[in-house]
Amino acid sequence: MTAPSRKSTAGARPTRVIASRSGIGSENLDGGDGGPHDPGMEARVPRLEGDMSEVKGLLYNQVLPLLHRIDERLNHTASKADVATNTAELKAENAQTRSDLTLSINQLRSDVSTEFWQFRGEVSNEFGKFRGEVTKQFSEVRAETSTEYGKIRAEIAEISNSIQADANQSRTEVSGKFAEVRSEIVEVRMEMSTRLIGIQAELAERPTRSYLWVVVGVMVATVLAAAIGGATLVGMLK
Repeated sequence: MTAPSRKSTAGARPTRVIASRSGIGSENLDGGDGGPHDPGMEARVPRLEGDMSEVKGLLYNQVLPLLHRIDERLNHTASKADVATNTAELKAENAQTRSDLTLSINQLRSDVSTEFWQFRGEVSNEFGKFRGEVTKQFSEVRAETSTEYGKIRAEIAEISNSIQADANQSRTEVSGKFAEVRSEIVEVRMEMSTRLIGIQAELAERPTRSYLWVVVGVMVATVLAAAIGGATLVGMLK
């Protein structure tokens, strides 16, 4: 907004007329009425006239140019009508500027609101897509995990069944071997008992000193047979 130019609508002001030094007389300084005669007063009159001449010269040389400059400036100063016109123009321009600013601010607010809601919609859309992708990936991972867990569980069950079957088979085999060993031990014991009875019968017919050694031998053989049977059973269990 540019400042309004000053327009001088007032009429030409009358120029002040300032008397020159030559137009100022001193013939009436003594009153002009011819009062009482005073020689002392007559002596002061020339000195007073000289002082007044100096004062008048000072005023003429310094104040008169100043008065002329003031008069020139007053001729270019705006009147009340000009001030009122300029004030009205400034108010109109201020109102127009305020209206333009209000319109611009409202437009900016509308644009910002539109951009904000558009951005919010885009963010919501992207977030929805991301949520869908994450949900899909979680579902796939859950399905894969469930499948792998089922496979591992089936393998564990298969291994457990295999171990159980092997254990049952081993138990059956051990039981069979243990029964065989027990049968062999019983047979050995019966055989040794039969031999012992025969030896006792023979010794009863002819008691000698070797009877005690025979009894000891039979006992040692029985112990050895039991030890051999136990060692065989332990080896089979291993």
